[in-house]
Amino acid sequence: LIFPACGIIFLILFLKNRIKKASGVSLIFKALTSVCFMGQAFCGVWKAAADSDISAGFPLLILAGLFSGLLGDIWLDLKWNCPAENDLYTFAGFFSFAAGHVLFIAGLICGFCKGAGIMWVVLPLILAVILGVIVGMNGKIMHLDYGRFKHVTMLYSALLTGTMLLSGSLLIRSGLKNGALWTFFAGAVLFLISDLILSGTYFGNGKDRPSDIISNHVFYYAAQFLIAGSVLAYTGDIL
Repeated sequence: LIFPACGIIFLILFLKNRIKKASGVSLIFKALTSVCFMGQAFCGVWKAAADSDISAGFPLLILAGLFSGLLGDIWLDLKWNCPAENDLYTFAGFFSFAAGHVLFIAGLICGFCKGAGIMWVVLPLILAVILGVIVGMNGKIMHLDYGRFKHVTMLYSALLTGTMLLSGSLLIRSGLKNGALWTFFAGAVLFLISDLILSGTYFGNGKDRPSDIISNHVFYYAAQFLIAGSVLAYTGDIL
């Protein structure tokens, strides 16, 4: 529990500074919060490496996905610290998180898709692509202006929903009895909620209030810690 506990402390310090003004201090606390969810997942990877009966594929891929998230955290906060290079850091953040979801999906396939039919794997991903296109094509209906980020938003939305739908599909396939999938799916749902709030902050109007910043980051870090916790659950450890 030491990593989630430290993560909560660093998150509070980050939000306290971030609400006042984006700064180097807030970026440091944000990065430290992300290091904590990395540390939590690393404990699971360490246990998997030490136990020959546990496949290391899922833990390693999830750890890599979380590292992509850590990079995305840094890039997206730099956009506020360096407004002249806003677009550069926004694109970097998008692609870092997109890569993270690719790794999450690969981890789910590696860890839980053995013997699974097309219905459990391919259909959720096809549905995710369809939803991603719908999100990208209907920004005005949602009062969002994606601008030059329209296509990357479609790609990212497809991967984000793909992570959630695939983990949910595999959880149902397990008979709702797999603790690692429960933990991962809960994290994926919170990740989606976080990004729905963030989309308003980035592409909407009047949605960058302190309450929006706080709720976005609380849901996001809860999501990442749950996804990291799924690695521990996969090895048979408690969270």
